[in-house]
Amino acid sequence: MADVLFVFVREDAARAQALAALFAAAGHEIGDGLIDNAALELCGAGVVLWSRAAINSQAFLATAQRVLDSGKGVVASLGQPPPAWVVGHAPTYDLSQWRGDPGEDLLDALFMAVDYRVTANRDDLAADEDLAPHLAGWTADLPTAPSGAGAPEPKARAPSEVLPLDRIRQRRS
Repeated sequence: MADVLFVFVREDAARAQALAALFAAAGHEIGDGLIDNAALELCGAGVVLWSRAAINSQAFLATAQRVLDSGKGVVASLGQPPPAWVVGHAPTYDLSQWRGDPGEDLLDALFMAVDYRVTANRDDLAADEDLAPHLAGWTADLPTAPSGAGAPEPKARAPSEVLPLDRIRQRRS
């Protein structure tokens, strides 16, 4: 399973490679094949590199829309950002001032958004796995009482006689 998939056109390949190197250095696996339904379902996040050259490509627009519709898309805008009706609720980050340096501070928010999506989708995939192999041989150390503190305390007996306060004080002395 690839953690991060990139959707870009040939003209933006250098920037896509710089971003991929940043995510790979952080320990994410980068997808390098076609983005089909299986790859999209198993990935953690899809980074859509939006640029003037990209919006002229029908293949880019179709793939970008599938990634955005999956809920795993994050848009890195290399120029004028896409319209809101295209991206929906996908976060969009302005990288128009980015010149390719992977150490620039303006990449921090993009990195955090992608990292968050990857981590959340890993957790979702792990939740879908069968737990039986993970729990083999494990026994729970459960409490014996509902309170978890052992056997319940016996109820105190009601006093057999009611004494006035001055007599109680006399008994204690």
